[in-house]
Amino acid sequence: MAAVFDRPAPTSRQLLLGGGHIAALWALAFVQPLLDLLGKNPDFFVARGNTTGDILILAIGFTLIPPLVLFGIEWVVSKVSARAYFGLHLALMALIATFFFIPLISDVFTARSAVILLFSLGLGVALAWMVFRFVFVKNLMDILIIAPIVILLLFVFNSKTTDLIFPKEGKFEVAADSGNDTPVVLMIYDELGTSNLMTSDGKINATRFPNFARMAASSTWYKNETTTAFFTPHAVPGILTGINQPADTLPTWQEQPDSIFS
Repeated sequence: MAAVFDRPAPTSRQLLLGGGHIAALWALAFVQPLLDLLGKNPDFFVARGNTTGDILILAIGFTLIPPLVLFGIEWVVSKVSARAYFGLHLALMALIATFFFIPLISDVFTARSAVILLFSLGLGVALAWMVFRFVFVKNLMDILIIAPIVILLLFVFNSKTTDLIFPKEGKFEVAADSGNDTPVVLMIYDELGTSNLMTSDGKINATRFPNFARMAASSTWYKNETTTAFFTPHAVPGILTGINQPADTLPTWQEQPDSIFS
């Protein structure tokens, strides 16, 4: 371990490069999997009602804040002891790299979780040690410093969530005034199928759901109604628009402007 600990105190440039290495590993181990998942599932943000600012704060904050905090800790430790700094830097890189290797090992080998974790930890320690020991590995890590920015830009500008970050104005024609001021209330009970309300004879169970039963008794009850999709972000827009849109259409008014609300 002399290659790690027997070194002069790090310069400002070495501290910055070390922080960049931490940021690169963090981006590859945590940021890329999360932003890739969220980028492919913009419905997550739609359901929460997140704005452009909310999405960008989440993406930028998760990408930059943890590495900056770790860099700050390393900077403080470097002022106390050079050996302590290099030991901490090795430990942080090994730990973060371990989480990078876990999914890779899991995809290749079928083994107990403890075995996969230990193997991944060994690879993480080996990678961290090689950064100190071999110049070409360090140079590779220097190149990977741009990884956080690249991953962030891909999420913002080249994912399904891009349309939420940069929404377009929806175009629609306002429905003509019918002259009837009777209020219309639409209530959607997500994941509450009508079969859950009914008895075996197709009637609403008045004992378990007395209010639903009273409403059905004084209204038109469509016991055979169904949606056009099982997935809520696809089913609800179909109810509101009367159109069965392609699966990749976002459930937003910009994407589906013609609905009962317009």
